Amino acid sequence: MQIPENTAAIHFWEKVVNKYTNGKFEKTRKIIPEPKPHPMIVLKFISKAEK
Repeated sequence: MQIPENTAAIHFWEKVVNKYTNGKFEKTRKIIPEPKPHPMIVLKFISKAEK
């Protein structure tokens, strides 16, 4: 998860996750309730299984 204002982190993690998953990930916004409600950018994906 990244703070929406941290555009450098969002760009970095999107690039890393995109490469790792071959573009198979989901990007959403979520409100985190603690310690006080605030939005976060969430990247959701399935990790590769070890062989």
